[in-house]
Amino acid sequence: MNVKSFSIMTFNIRFGLAPDKNNPWDKRKKSVINIISEKNPDFIGIQEVNDFQLEYLKDNLKDYNVTGLYKKKDPNWQEIPIFYKKDWDCILSEHFFLSDTPYKESKFTESQWPRQAVTALFSNKCSMVSITNTHFDFKDSVQVKSADLIRQKLSCLNTKIPKVLCGDFNADPTGKCYHQFVFKAPPEFKDPFSNLQSATFHGFTGIPNTGRIDWILYSGNLSPLSGKIIEYCENGKYPSDHFPVFVKFSIDQD
Repeated sequence: MNVKSFSIMTFNIRFGLAPDKNNPWDKRKKSVINIISEKNPDFIGIQEVNDFQLEYLKDNLKDYNVTGLYKKKDPNWQEIPIFYKKDWDCILSEHFFLSDTPYKESKFTESQWPRQAVTALFSNKCSMVSITNTHFDFKDSVQVKSADLIRQKLSCLNTKIPKVLCGDFNADPTGKCYHQFVFKAPPEFKDPFSNLQSATFHGFTGIPNTGRIDWILYSGNLSPLSGKIIEYCENGKYPSDHFPVFVKFSIDQD
């Protein structure tokens, strides 16, 4: 049996146009790069990325390529890119909206904002993996619809391909959309974190004030080797109002 591994981070970096007087992007951006470089993940699912943040990430993450961009010409637009190490090849990438019309800019009626997802298929010399990055809206009803849409998309992929789902779901593991992913097949996802009550949103305080709303879930022939919610700060300042989440997986292949 041939065992390989890869790592992934999900990171809501807080959009750069937010009115954060004490935590503007220019004072946070180096620490965003520093924590990514320290953990050195193979894949990074990032949320809330304004265009100038995207350019900064591309300029400073030299070992990565990026996929999943919608490229709307609006300075307020927030991308949800997947960055991936250059020793992986992206052989398929699909961007879609969480809506009844996923291939045009749109939203479910109950959704406050147009929400998106990106699914991409990656390969290297000995492994293949599907990565999905997303950012959900707030209401239970629209979260369930969004989860069902993503599950439908992923069920079309070969069942032998291991799948990882990451993002900001604006719901903790008690939410209905978590149940849709973890208890409703196919594909039936697993959670690498045994402590379901751990938390990721902290509003730049370092003290979590909601549950774990940033997830990494997996299905297929993957085994989590390690997982961590990264409570990283530099000189008392945090790179975002969310903690990034990191997991390393092994891939078991016959």
